[in-house]
Amino acid sequence: MGKYVEKNLNRNETVVRTAIRSFAKPIIAGIFLLAMIIVTIVVPKSIVTSAAESIEEKAENSFIGQLIESIAEADLRKELNDFNEDMDTEIFEDEEDEKESSTLEDIMDKIVAKVISIVRIPFIIVTLIFFISFVSAIIKYFSTELAITNKRIIGKSGIFSSAALDAPLEKIDSVITSSGLFGKIFGYGNITIKTAAESLKFCHIRKQEEFKRALMAQIDKAEDDRIAEQAKAMAAAVAASNDANN
Repeated sequence: MGKYVEKNLNRNETVVRTAIRSFAKPIIAGIFLLAMIIVTIVVPKSIVTSAAESIEEKAENSFIGQLIESIAEADLRKELNDFNEDMDTEIFEDEEDEKESSTLEDIMDKIVAKVISIVRIPFIIVTLIFFISFVSAIIKYFSTELAITNKRIIGKSGIFSSAALDAPLEKIDSVITSSGLFGKIFGYGNITIKTAAESLKFCHIRKQEEFKRALMAQIDKAEDDRIAEQAKAMAAAVAASNDANN
């Protein structure tokens, strides 16, 4: 029994059943969040790197790629030779090739890094959605209370924008349960309680169908007790009227 329910109990009330919150939903949400973080780190880099290597390989094997490479190499060699003449130094062929390779690799690395950052954006957005789902599941777990007493149903859900339910059993119009795929697998679901004045949904309740049956049984019992009390009151009134006549 939670603090909210205990605080709002009357002296002549007893708790018949308390809803048990399931921690399966926060665990599932946390697993999905962790998996999405790993995907966000690994997949974009893998995709872009593989694509860059494929493009580079195709460009090197194609005629246009070889032509561009030869033109770039010729221009680079010309600039290096001009530089050598001005500085009156000699640069060996292996040094030229090393400088050319280093320059091209640096440019390619910068392009790949930028593309990885762009490709990672949708992954980050999806990760944020999973993070919000995880935080929401944690909040609902620690903020949800629901209990059936011999006279009414009491409950609350939420922290920052909390909603509370406090209704006599005879005022309950309907009780609706629902569960998703993971709820059916791990045995938890949602309970929506409707009265004439309000409707409130309690999420991640373990064995929600059992709680619903207990609530409906208590509603029937409260109705039977009400009818019995009315019958006693009518019998007492009739007896009092007979005594007055005599």
